[in-house]
Amino acid sequence: MPIDLRATVIDIRADAPRSSDIFLIDTNVLYWTCYLRALDLASARGQGGKARAYSNYINKALLAQSTLQLCVASLAELAHVIERDECAIYNQRHGTSLSLKTYRHESQERASVVEQVQNAWLLAEGIVDRHVLPAAPIVGELHDTLASAAVDGYDLLIRHAALSAGIRQILTDDADYGEFADFQIFTANNSLIDLAREQGKLLRR
Repeated sequence: MPIDLRATVIDIRADAPRSSDIFLIDTNVLYWTCYLRALDLASARGQGGKARAYSNYINKALLAQSTLQLCVASLAELAHVIERDECAIYNQRHGTSLSLKTYRHESQERASVVEQVQNAWLLAEGIVDRHVLPAAPIVGELHDTLASAAVDGYDLLIRHAALSAGIRQILTDDADYGEFADFQIFTANNSLIDLAREQGKLLRR
């Protein structure tokens, strides 16, 4: 079922960042930009071009002196995704099929996972010049949002942090953010861009 698109959408491959832009970088973009193995994994999954598009856009935003921020809730999500991928890499290398929980507790790889997560987060903090928003959700508001938009818990926390800080521009590959009418979505997600074009919500700046 397609998302209920309420946001406006900007294709980052045809956009030039501005000094007045204030972007919240979503976890999927941090993953591709800051996790050392991500580009190889993205290429293996046929997503190498998309991963590079976000990295290039961040570099352009830095040159344009746009403000880049992230939400501390992304640390939890980034840690989860990196651990999942490290487990998959371990299983492939060793011909095993450890579950994530077993890998976490019984393999000897925990220090390596922690190092990958810490390195990714340090790199992310460097990109945003330590502009990290607190995730201080109001539970009632989150329940209301969850009822009105088909998004996950991480997205709820990140949305709340962005709105609390007055940020309305999200750099993300996650189509779910299109459910939020209060954002402009900067993306290279072709499905979301096509949907926005069909509905007259694709913005060219």
